[in-house]
Amino acid sequence: MPLTTVSRSAATVQNSGAMRLYEKGRATVRRWARKLDQQLTCLPLAPPQVLRWPSVWVGLGLAIFVLHVMMPPALQVPLLFLLPVLLSAWSGALAWSLAIALVFPWTRLVLGAVMVYPWPAWVEVLNALERNLVMGVAALLITAVQRQAVRLALERDPRLLRPMQGRHVLPRIARSLL
Repeated sequence: MPLTTVSRSAATVQNSGAMRLYEKGRATVRRWARKLDQQLTCLPLAPPQVLRWPSVWVGLGLAIFVLHVMMPPALQVPLLFLLPVLLSAWSGALAWSLAIALVFPWTRLVLGAVMVYPWPAWVEVLNALERNLVMGVAALLITAVQRQAVRLALERDPRLLRPMQGRHVLPRIARSLL
């Protein structure tokens, strides 16, 4: 007799509103996942052609350096120095992004000799080392994410490697993954 009572209560729980809410929640999550998947397919796998040029990355870094020199020492914006690194990593140029990540903090330190800091020089050296580490890790992570996105795009549609109007749809990183 107790077994039938337990099985009846389990059946009651399955047919109750609590189970329907669970199913509604799962359906909502699946719907959101489909929408996110559709949105991610619309994102570009590489920046526009103009932003893929190394001269643009270096020029952007120098412009950020000039902006940094014009600011007072107490107001620092080191996250702006990540922009050229992230652009080059998004373009698939890991060597350029790592080079920018290693060179920019030290050139900032050397060229920043015209600026007077209220703290000792060893603090600036430690800051440069920390910026090297953060920018290098960011370059590696963004390059890995970009390569994975290209792989997923190729899995979805292998026709992306065919030239369209004389140029390839995917960046050169896609051709190097094959």
